[in-house]
Amino acid sequence: MDNYFQNTISKIYGDDDDFIVIGLTGRTGSGCSTVSNILSKEKSDIKHSLYTGNNPSTNNERKQKVVYKCFEKNWTPFITIQASTILMLMLAELGVERSSTFVGGVEGLEEQVKSDINKVLRNILDKNICKEDIGALRYFYTEFLPEKNAELKKIVGSAGYVKLFQQLGNNLRDSGSVNSSKVESGSFFSLAERINKIIKEVREARKAGDKTFIIIDAIRNPFEAIYFQDRYSSFYLMAVSCNDDERKRRLRGLGYTDSEIDKIDAEEYGDLKLTEQKTYVKQDIQACLQRADLHLSNPDSGNTVSHFNYLADQLITFVSLMIRPGLVTPTPLERCMQIAYTAKLNSGCISRQVGAVVTDVNFSVQAVGWNDTPFGQVPCSLRNRFDLVSGFDQSAYSEYEKYRSKIHSKIHCRK
Repeated sequence: MDNYFQNTISKIYGDDDDFIVIGLTGRTGSGCSTVSNILSKEKSDIKHSLYTGNNPSTNNERKQKVVYKCFEKNWTPFITIQASTILMLMLAELGVERSSTFVGGVEGLEEQVKSDINKVLRNILDKNICKEDIGALRYFYTEFLPEKNAELKKIVGSAGYVKLFQQLGNNLRDSGSVNSSKVESGSFFSLAERINKIIKEVREARKAGDKTFIIIDAIRNPFEAIYFQDRYSSFYLMAVSCNDDERKRRLRGLGYTDSEIDKIDAEEYGDLKLTEQKTYVKQDIQACLQRADLHLSNPDSGNTVSHFNYLADQLITFVSLMIRPGLVTPTPLERCMQIAYTAKLNSGCISRQVGAVVTDVNFSVQAVGWNDTPFGQVPCSLRNRFDLVSGFDQSAYSEYEKYRSKIHSKIHCRK
């Protein structure tokens, strides 16, 4: 009878739900790699500050104790799939001749640097793995490729590394190959499809009863995020952020100059024009942050003793809630943010939806709002260009829109 009830409870609470995929997103320097490192650690190696005692004094400590017990019982290290290592792997898979030709054409690299890059790529190409062995797959994707990636970064330098891999990513989305920027229809999801193939390999190689927790570091294009969100109910897009001054200070500590930081920011967080094809291929961290399911705060700790404890607390809590939804109730701040998130769905804006909640010091909600058209006007989501040029539903459009022939000619050109 005990086994009967135990099996029933396990079914109710999803003990068989042993698959989680987390996609990280965030600006360079915000801490995606740090989050990935924490999630891939064994339970005993994670430093956190969750309450673990027997006499909690606040409800917050009681919640932490519940989360800690779930962490102790259910934690499984995540297998990390770094998007940059997959790009590097795909470059190596071109073969010695084609990869050497591509590397030889990269501007600003000295001949010795190009030679060293080719050596790393040949080492990757020569590596054989058993795809039926979960241990071999974990080692290859979580250790071997990141080690080679670190070698490559050391050879090229931090700024050159970012520029090189941005080019590889853009090429892949354009053409389906990392060494060509020629636009080929149907190639946009090439990187996402390759990562998805690896996820399937990992799942197929695992032993019966094993949990498969995977982290993708990092997703930098919103359409790639949608690709995984549409395929896996257990996929969570997690945004990592920090104060911008702190982020830039971290990058300077890694050897980036201010001009190099500005170039990176312009590439991944700059203004994009909807009419240009490259807008949909390039990195767009701003759009990824808007699509995120979860948001992590990664402020500087101020000292090395407590470094990353706060970040680890957040990660353990989120993963515990993924395993056991409803394990603890939201914090007051989370509750208000959820209301704001729900409120934004009232917005009829097609470019950005924003919700807001005003509270007092005790998080008691005083007002709820969202961005929208002035009262009585028609939101953009209920208007379309075909009605405009056909003269239908004229009350939905302004006099400016109805009488500007330039607008009409551009709409006709794009029909």
